[in-house]
Formats: sequence, C-alpha cells, structure tokens
Amino acid sequence: MLSTRKSSLRDSNLSYIFTSSSRSCGFFFLLFTTSLLSQAASALLPNVSTAILRTFNVRVAAATCASVSMIYSFVAFYWFARMRKHFRHRLIMLLIYGDCLRSSFLFLCSIVSIARGTVKTESAFCQSGGFIVQYGTETSDYAVLVITVHNTPQVFHPSTQLRAYGLYPYRYFVYVGGVITPGTMAALAFINPHWGYMSLVHSARFPSAPFGTAPH
Repeated sequence: MLSTRKSSLRDSNLSYIFTSSSRSCGFFFLLFTTSLLSQAASALLPNVSTAILRTFNVRVAAATCASVSMIYSFVAFYWFARMRKHFRHRLIMLLIYGDCLRSSFLFLCSIVSIARGTVKTESAFCQSGGFIVQYGTETSDYAVLVITVHNTPQVFHPSTQLRAYGLYPYRYFVYVGGVITPGTMAALAFINPHWGYMSLVHSARFPSAPFGTAPH
C-alpha cells in the first residue's frame, strides 16, 4: 500500500514537472513558429494584401495554439492513466477531456480554413464544429465548477475518508451531468431561427447577437 502511494505521488510530481517545463518551452516555440510562418508568407506572397496576411497569421496562430494544447492534454492523460485514481482525479480528467476536445476541433477548423478559406456559416461543418468546440468549453467549465464544489467541504470540514466527503456519494449523477449539461448548453445555440453558430476567421462560435436581431 505504501509503495503504491509513493509510486502515485512520484508519477504525479513527474507529470507536474514535465507539463510545466513543456508549457514554458511550448510558449517560445509558439512565438517562433508563428513569426517564422508569417515572415515566410510575406516573402512568398508579396502582392497579397495586409488583411489577407493578417487573417492567415491568425489561422496559423490558432492552429499552433490548438496543437500545443492537444499535446499537453495527451501528456496529462498519459500520466493520469498511470496514477492510482480517486474521484478528484477523474474530475480533473474530465476537465482535460473538455479542453482536448475543444483544441482538437479548433485545430481542425484552423487547418480547413487555411487550406480552403473561410468556412461558410450555413455549412454542416461549421455548425457541427461550433457545437463540439462549445461542448468542450462547457465541459471544462462544468468540471471546474464540480471540482470547486467537491473540494469546498474538505476546506471547511477536513476529513480523512476520501469516499465520504464532497460529491463522491453522488458521483454517478456528476458523471451523467458531465454529458447532459454541456450538451444542453451547447445545443441552446440552435434556438436561433437559421444557424446556431457563426463562422469566424479560424473557427465557429456563438454570434455576438441572436440571428435576426437588429442592432440598437
């Protein structure tokens, strides 16, 4: 039992150290890659307008950020899979899952936009991509909320029984809510009469105002 706990703690520390160092290196890699691609695009396409180059740079930056986030998520999933998982660890994995799902489709949308231009709002790809990106965002928000509620009793009334405090007795309701709540929140966009999501430069998101609403 003691060796198992030591192994779990060691894996957790290694995961934290590796993820922190990778995040620092990834930030500088992101800046370098975006700057390099921007200079290459300007040199290869000297007659292209500044607006088009800026749009291209935004899409490249979005694809790079999404790819780095995906790598971090996969690394975190790997280390969490090696650990002895408690309920709080599963909640953290839910948080990482939402971020990974969102990053994956942000990366896909950015690559499609770079290859084929701006995606049309009325297309099925835009609507499905917008839904999944928003679903991932809502999943991450839900996980943060549940983690906060779960750990609050432990702060004010500490307990050594991991299976008795917080939301652990209601864990199955939490798991079901982690699927239903984000899906419902993301599907509310389709209340709009035409389309639920609007195509942007690099992805699809909620419109700034409901479709059909006249600006004031």
